[in-house]
Amino acid sequence: MMDGMPMVRFADYLTEVTYDKAKELSPCDDKSHQLNQNHNFRVVRFGGVDAGSAFEHNLAAMIQSATLSYDSLVDSQELTVEFFRQYGANFIKKRAKMSPDAFVQMAIQLATYRLFGCNVGTYEASQVRKFLHGRTETTRSCSLESAKWVKSMGLREDPRKNANGDSRQARKALLEEAAATHVEYLKAAGEGMGIDRHLFGLRMLVGASEEIPALFDDHLFNKAKKWRVSTSHLTHKNFSNWGWGEVVPDGVGIAYSIHGDHCVFNVTAMKREGFSLKLCHLLAEAMAEMRTLFDDVMSKL
Repeated sequence: MMDGMPMVRFADYLTEVTYDKAKELSPCDDKSHQLNQNHNFRVVRFGGVDAGSAFEHNLAAMIQSATLSYDSLVDSQELTVEFFRQYGANFIKKRAKMSPDAFVQMAIQLATYRLFGCNVGTYEASQVRKFLHGRTETTRSCSLESAKWVKSMGLREDPRKNANGDSRQARKALLEEAAATHVEYLKAAGEGMGIDRHLFGLRMLVGASEEIPALFDDHLFNKAKKWRVSTSHLTHKNFSNWGWGEVVPDGVGIAYSIHGDHCVFNVTAMKREGFSLKLCHLLAEAMAEMRTLFDDVMSKL
C-alpha cells in the first residue's frame, strides 16, 4: 500500500505537467527502444514440462479467477463521501485556535463513538520521512483525553446541552485538552518516538525457529492493534477523493482533506455493515456540534 506523500507528488504531476512537457521529460530514444527489443527470456522447464506453455494454457483460467475475485471484493465494499461545507481550516485556526488535523481527528472520535457506542482503536498515519527510508508511524487518536471529551458530548446530539454557558465551556476545555494531546503524540511519532513500528520491528526479528515472546501473544497487545478506525489526512488543492478500504472487517476507513472553507471525508466500509452513510451523517453532525463550542452566536440559538 502506498503512503500519502508519493500520491500528493503524483497529483501535482498530473495537474501541473502538460502532455508536451511530459514527453520532453521522458524521451523514448532509439537506443532504449533497441535495448528493449534485444531482451532474451529463458524458458524454465519443470519435470519436462515447458513452463511457458503451461502458463499460456492456464492464463485464461487465471484471468477469469482474478476477475471474479476482484469483482467480488469491489461488490463487498461501499464508499460514501461527505462534503462538509460549513467551515474548514480557516475557522479552526482563527476561531477555535487549534490544529485543523487534531480538530478533525476529534470530530472522527466523536462520530465513531456514536457509531459504535464506545471508543475504539483509531489509527492516523503520520510521517517519519525525516529519517533515512522513513515512511510512516502510527498516531493513536483515541486517548484518555479524547475519551473524556466524547463522553461529555454524549452518544447523541442534543443542542440544549450547549446552551448553558458553564457546560459549553467545560466541553470546550476538554476538547482543547484532547486536541493538544493529539498534537503532542503526532509530533512524538514524527520524531520516531511512536511505539507501533518499534514493536513491529521487534516482532519481525523473531526467527521462524525461535519462540515468540509472550508479549506478542498477549490478548491486550493484540486488542491494542486492532484498528476499527483507520484514518489519514491528505489535502491537495485539486483532489479530494482519496480513499482506501477498512483494515478490519468490522471497521471503517476514513480519508479526509481539510481546505480553507470546507472539509471532505471519504468513508469506506463493508457493505454488509452499513457503516459508511451513517458515519458520514455523524461526522457532519459532530463538526456542526463542535462549532457551537466556539461560535457565541450559534451557541445561543
